Amino acid sequence: MITILKYPELTSGILLPSPDWSDSKSLNNAVKIHRSLDGGYWTYIKTSNIIQLDFQLTLTDVKAEELAAYYMANAGNLFTLTWLSTYLGTFVQGALVLENNRRGATGCTQETVSCSFAFIGVEQ
Repeated sequence: MITILKYPELTSGILLPSPDWSDSKSLNNAVKIHRSLDGGYWTYIKTSNIIQLDFQLTLTDVKAEELAAYYMANAGNLFTLTWLSTYLGTFVQGALVLENNRRGATGCTQETVSCSFAFIGVEQ
């Protein structure tokens, strides 16, 4: 279960199901290569505690509309996201993608929607 709450109030939020394929967690570190005056090379790793999480979910059409409305209403705000750990950050702009998938299981009237979004922040 993914929990997203608006920060610092922690009063409005949204609950999402677990991702289909876990999440993709990437650090924002970079290797810097420099050339010194004597012609030698030296490197260092520029580290950062900023982490980007990429999620892919399968939602019902109603839940997808709720997520899209929450995303649009709170764009640019800080959030706490809880998934295996707690992160403080924001949605990556333009990263919410919704695609109609297919009809639900037999006897189900709701369609499923593939959803993917990215969240960037720091681990608490």
